[in-house]
Amino acid sequence: MKHVQILNILLCGVGWLIWSSVCSGDKTPEKVEIPVGQMGELSPTGEVGSTNSELSEAILSPPDMVDISKLPVLLGFDPRPYSKFWDKWKMVTVRFRSVPGEQRFEYANSLAWETLRKGKRNFPEGAVLGKVTFEVGFDPRFPSSYEPMQLRTVQLMKKDKKLFPETNGWGYYLFFKDNPQGDQFTKEKVMACHACHNLAKSHDFVFSTPLFLNSSKEPVYDISFIERFKLAHWHDLPTNLTKALEKYPEIKNRDFFDRELVSPSDLLFQNALPLARLAIKTETPLIIRNSKKDSAIFSFKKPDRDKDCPNGARVVHLELGPSNEFSTRYETDICNGIQKSKKP
Repeated sequence: MKHVQILNILLCGVGWLIWSSVCSGDKTPEKVEIPVGQMGELSPTGEVGSTNSELSEAILSPPDMVDISKLPVLLGFDPRPYSKFWDKWKMVTVRFRSVPGEQRFEYANSLAWETLRKGKRNFPEGAVLGKVTFEVGFDPRFPSSYEPMQLRTVQLMKKDKKLFPETNGWGYYLFFKDNPQGDQFTKEKVMACHACHNLAKSHDFVFSTPLFLNSSKEPVYDISFIERFKLAHWHDLPTNLTKALEKYPEIKNRDFFDRELVSPSDLLFQNALPLARLAIKTETPLIIRNSKKDSAIFSFKKPDRDKDCPNGARVVHLELGPSNEFSTRYETDICNGIQKSKKP
């Protein structure tokens, strides 16, 4: 009986081999290429390989992406060697910038990636970080979900102490899709970029942290946002600024938190949401003025009785005109952490 069972098992095994050979044509299975957009092949340097399938090319390099190889050299920064970095480098993390409503995908070349992966704080010469940002919009099929829409900017940050001594060895490159000539990116904006990155000075001016390291409780910044303000009084402000603020009784003749920031006028409004949150939390008006004294943004908590904007704050952006008087450029209410449409 046992011999019969053994014989049946052997016959079944032979039958399976014959069936497998016939169905497969007795061919060696071909290698299945997994698109980089799903997994990616790693080169010896640890970077994603540049031989991408058509599918990954469609995912990562849509037709409306910018061709970095054709961008101009700006302020000593040559971006052309980093063409299609989003296909070739490691993705470090994804961030959402509430103002101006921007989804950011951040990448690192092999030198920068190794530094980040090991949790080190000093980046070597040649380390480069790249960022691709998109405007976001609602998914019509799922309105509570935001999704990336139109390309907004491509940004690069490179460590080169000889080329960029004024900004602690870091060079910045910012391409605006609506300004392909690059004339919007001035030295003033470079200094504004570095002023923001000073918040991460203890991490060699880099905010990015790999996703798998974000569980660390150690802060990336040196001091909190509020600690960069000083307490001041209404009479400490320039006369032309107090004149513009007189129509806002919530701030007139009050103490407030004041800060000067190296930033072009058109970038000041990016501080709107954190400024509004602080105004609500501290119940104290806050003002940020740029170093050129020609622009200011301030925020104050709205009255609790305002049912149309619960737990809200107003943010106002002022600009200096030719007659040396400040006028309102933008005004918006932020209610329950959500920014309403700006009013010119």
